[in-house]
Amino acid sequence: MQKLIHRLEAIKLAISLDDEELIEFHSLKIKKLNINKNIENILSLLENINYGEAILKIEDYIKKYSGVQIYQDKELIGLKMELKTLEIKLQDLNSIKNNYFIRNNEFNTQYNLELYDILNEILEIKQRMALNKKYYKEYEETKKEYEDFNKIYEEEIKKSKILNEDEKKELKKAYRKASKLCHPDLVSDDIKKDAEKVFKELNKAYKDKNLLKVKEILKSLENEYIFETNSDKIEDKDLLNSKIIEFREKIKLVQEEIYKFENSDIFKIIEDKRNWDNFFKEAKKELEIDLNDLKEKEDKN
Repeated sequence: MQKLIHRLEAIKLAISLDDEELIEFHSLKIKKLNINKNIENILSLLENINYGEAILKIEDYIKKYSGVQIYQDKELIGLKMELKTLEIKLQDLNSIKNNYFIRNNEFNTQYNLELYDILNEILEIKQRMALNKKYYKEYEETKKEYEDFNKIYEEEIKKSKILNEDEKKELKKAYRKASKLCHPDLVSDDIKKDAEKVFKELNKAYKDKNLLKVKEILKSLENEYIFETNSDKIEDKDLLNSKIIEFREKIKLVQEEIYKFENSDIFKIIEDKRNWDNFFKEAKKELEIDLNDLKEKEDKN
């Protein structure tokens, strides 16, 4: 009963923060408990996004059954709620950061596809020039750069043919949802290593544009292995205070990362996809100048 009440309280908070994914997260956990018809009704209202009536039902349920709960320290409840709020805030910030990661990844892919020919030619000339001058160390470096670039390009070509536009949207949606459920920053300490493993697997699947794998991970997170958060498990006030300080520091660091990225030159370019074509055209003009300079130097030598 105590766990159920906590979940319902968390859902109320998630509704007030308009966090649908967190609502779904706690709803899934409630389904794992021994529930009655009243709770089934609340879950049905939540699934149908009838949040107004759901909150009323939740409040009635908590009021009706709070009397049978074991006494809890008010300060403990307050600390758990404070930590829960910080977890939600960090989750939202990580979501913003992940969205930037997705957009940046898309931009880099498009950059390589759009400018492959001219970049490839530049690297070829640099190799020849280094070899002709018998700068073997420089030649090996340019050769590796050329091989790495072509390997990336070949991978991007393969990936670009895997998914259509609808599937790409589905991939991004599933990735965002899954990353919220297994982010290592949010889970309790005893399962952090497991979360890191799943999160790493998820990021690899996303980079590989492996929609089936991302969906498989999401399904597993929703139905089989739902990670507990610190506010769900910790019942010690000193540890809760320690975690609150830790989460405030994590939030500060992520905010700084977001601020730094949002004030970078690349952010101004990738923020609006309509800017990309103009950027690639200008980048191509600059690369053409570099290419012509290299050709002249090669001819002279």
